[in-house]
Amino acid sequence: MTPYVQNTDLPFDVKLCCREAVRRQEVQPYGIGAKVTKFFDDGSGEMRPFSGTVVNYDSKYKLYRIVYEDEDEEELTREEVSGILVTKSDHGSEDPPTVGSYAVMVAICEYVEPDRLFDELTGKRVGNFVIPAQSLESVKQMAIESLKQQTISIVDSESDGDETRGNSSDCHVFSLHCPITKTVIDTPVRGRDCSHLQCFDLRNFLHANKNPSAGRWRCGVCQRFLCCEDLVRCGLFDAMLGDLRADVSSTRHKVSFETDGRWKLMEQKKVAKAETLAGSVNSKDRFEPEVIDLSSE
Repeated sequence: MTPYVQNTDLPFDVKLCCREAVRRQEVQPYGIGAKVTKFFDDGSGEMRPFSGTVVNYDSKYKLYRIVYEDEDEEELTREEVSGILVTKSDHGSEDPPTVGSYAVMVAICEYVEPDRLFDELTGKRVGNFVIPAQSLESVKQMAIESLKQQTISIVDSESDGDETRGNSSDCHVFSLHCPITKTVIDTPVRGRDCSHLQCFDLRNFLHANKNPSAGRWRCGVCQRFLCCEDLVRCGLFDAMLGDLRADVSSTRHKVSFETDGRWKLMEQKKVAKAETLAGSVNSKDRFEPEVIDLSSE
């Protein structure tokens, strides 16, 4: 046992207790007569539960023989049986044996306000971690390479092996609006391992995660789980925001990034066209509803 620990610098005292790990005990087999329930196809394509009973245990091969209510039977391993047992009270012994080791951990945590954490992550305040930045040139190269990978090569058999190249996409389209709050990004970040280049705003991300919820600490773009140490700051978005921030509005915030590394703010009409082009239908091919005049006899 670790003795009582007193720290005069803290407003509380800490007592740490340690116990030796529990030794692994021999696992006893489930008793004959233990009840199980497993889902099977009832013959009509529907899955329904079938009740079963453990009727035999093969100690040599460590397999349980189960007989179900329809007189069908199968042999299962201990792990498979444990997943379909009806209750723990059906265990062969009076009390289930202890398996593995157990530990108890107590953590004393400090709550950090989002704005203070923002200052620490951006280096404005001394903290444990500062978000690393990716340079403009490195991110531009990543974006250009991504566009090149989308290029389609077609070889014409009648042109002596000449290669014709066409692009499935001539540019990347980014939004300078944060996907979390739909406002202009101020500090662009994204997950280091995320597959996209689109960024979200760091301060918005921290404020969105200040309250406990099932959707906490997820990427604002792809919903991948992220912690602060997983974030990187994007030099390309910093440059685009520095160049175009004054012209960004609620209806005009999309930026096209070209294959030559240049970018420009897209016109609203071009944005609408780009977003609907894939699902658009030619007007002459659209279905015209039949109009029936009910006013005439």
